[in-house]
Formats: sequence, C-alpha cells, structure tokens
Amino acid sequence: MAGVTGALAVLSTAAVALLLGGAGTAVPAPSPLPGAPHGISEANGAVVYGRYAPHSSTFVAGLTISGAAGGSKRVVSARAVCCASIGGHAILFTQRTGHGSQDLLLTSRTGRTVLSPLTVRGMELGAGVLSADGSRIAVWATQRADPRLGAIEVHAGGRWHRIGGFSRREMRPLAFSPDGSRLLVFRPASNHGFGDVGALDIASARYDRLTPPGMVSWCCYFGSPASWSPDGRVAFAAFQHVPHGEGFADGQSAVFVTERGTEGVRRVTDWGQWTTSAHWSPDSRLIAYDAANERGGAHDLFVIDPDGGSPSLVPTPNDGGSCCAEWTPNGKALIYESGSDDAHMDLWTANLDGTGTFRLTSDHARDLSYAVTPWP
Repeated sequence: MAGVTGALAVLSTAAVALLLGGAGTAVPAPSPLPGAPHGISEANGAVVYGRYAPHSSTFVAGLTISGAAGGSKRVVSARAVCCASIGGHAILFTQRTGHGSQDLLLTSRTGRTVLSPLTVRGMELGAGVLSADGSRIAVWATQRADPRLGAIEVHAGGRWHRIGGFSRREMRPLAFSPDGSRLLVFRPASNHGFGDVGALDIASARYDRLTPPGMVSWCCYFGSPASWSPDGRVAFAAFQHVPHGEGFADGQSAVFVTERGTEGVRRVTDWGQWTTSAHWSPDSRLIAYDAANERGGAHDLFVIDPDGGSPSLVPTPNDGGSCCAEWTPNGKALIYESGSDDAHMDLWTANLDGTGTFRLTSDHARDLSYAVTPWP
C-alpha cells in the first residue's frame, strides 16, 4: 500500500532563518581544554543535537545545529523529537505531536531550505534513517488502526514500499547499505534495549542476524550500536550475555566486523566492558568505539584498524567519561559527549591524536543525542 509524501514547504533563506530561530545566535568560539595538547581543530561539517527529555530514553528536548568546529547555533525544532538521521544535505527526524508523532525531512540547498512532512496512508511514522546521499528513506511505521502491528516502509523512486508484511516485532532501521539494497536494523528482544543487529534485504524481506548466537547488542540510548562502511562491511558492538545490572563486571562486550557484506563475522577488539558503539570512518579504514575503564566505570574512546593493529586511545577530558563518537565528514576528527557524570555532559570535538580538543556546548545537560552532517 503506497503512501504519499506531504506537501513541501519551500522557504527562502531569510524565511527559514526566522523558522529556525534567527540567522544564528552568536556564541563564543570554543575554548581549548586546559592542559590538553592545543592545536587547530580539523573537524568539518556540523552537528545536530538535542538533550534527552526527562524520563525518556528516545525523545530529546528539541534539536539544535552547530558547526563541528564551533561557531553560531540555530534551532531546528523546539519540540520533543527523536533520532536525527543525516543523508546528503538532509536531516530526518521524528517530532511529537498532539496526536502521536510525525516524521519531517529538512533539506538545505544554496539559497533555500525545504521542510517536508512525510506521510504513509494509515500509518504513524517513527524512527528512521536516510541513505548516504539522501535519496532513500527507511522508517518503522505502525498501523493507526492497530498500533501493535508495524512494518518497515522505504521511500525510493518517488513512492513508499512496504518491506514484508505487518509484524508485532519492531525493527529499527540503523543504516542503508552503500548500494541501497539492504538495511542494517535492530530487533529489540526486551524493553531494556537489548536485542540483535541484522541485515534486511529490501527486495526479499530476508533478515540475516549478525549478532552472534547467544549474544546481544544494545540500542539506542547512546546512538546506533552498528554502522555500514562505505566499502560494504558492517561493524557492530555485542555483549556476551544480557547484562543484569550496570556493574563494571557485568558488561563483557567487544566490536565485531563482517568480512564482505554480511558474511564472516569476526571479533576485532579484546573483550572489554560496556562497549556500546562501533562507527566506521568515512574512508572505511578505522572504527571508533567506546569501552568502560577500570578507573571507575567511565568510558574511553578508541580507534582501531580492523584489518590489523592495536587500538589507539583518543585523549579526552574528564579522565574518560567520554562516549559514542561520530566521525566528521572528512574523517579527521570525532564528535563525542563527555562530562563529569551523566547529568553534566557536553559535546566535544577532537582530532584523532587529541589535539584540537574543543567543547562545542556549555549547558552541562543530561546526556545528548547527536548526528554529524556535511552541511557547512
């Protein structure tokens, strides 16, 4: 059952400045971390972020866009929203409404910005992802007549396509394969965020589980646990068993990769504690991941070449306490959250060797949700 895309709102640059809260609120340039190796940040692009709303593990209190190396900020949405996804010059996000939720696509081109609501007849749209070039959209949608039933809907070639039939088991889209033929998805097995990562073939609806048997992956409070590299391999984080608490010894986990496509899963890091993310660099050469340290359970950031070599620690502030890095588009820097504790977090950027370390926000908020875009 194909649906339609909602009417487009085409706005001039001046008009969208008013919509998004002005042409950009001036903020001081980011300050270097005292005592850290200073230098020029090599980060490029911009970061879209929000702060988790109280008592919510999904929706955040609005979205803001800021330069990845500092600079002005502007509000993308002031409402409670979910799960920003980046593709080309577009941002996909889910916005809460008085009647449920609505997916919105914000695209930016020279001289104009387009804000378009997405609709599928008879369905309420939820979390979704964009392909790398922004030409395809995948969302989890539930039936308005029976919210217990849902399906993945893919928008391609100007229309919506349902993948398989309706299901009571939710699948959260995480990423498109580089050729657009498959989806990386997360299937929750409980309400605690544990489940498995797998690849869903869009044409046949076949699902291939990647998380090894007897193990679990975790999604998506700290962002996606998995990513698809530009050369077609998958990296994901997985736990040896379902953790029964939050203790340091309860989270044995590691990073895994596939050899080709979704074949030949192998572990590429030592077993560590509470590894929650695995993100490929834009050139498919390195993976950024996190792991809790023994100094008190705070997280450290690492990068590793999955085809050989040892992990490299990325120096961060707060003696660790840093998590879930996203790569900047040029692959020369990372965007991550760091703070003294979960209730006092900010976004930071750092070059891979720890130089160019700057704080991008100064709100000391409770956790953050963020994505990095090539927008200037």
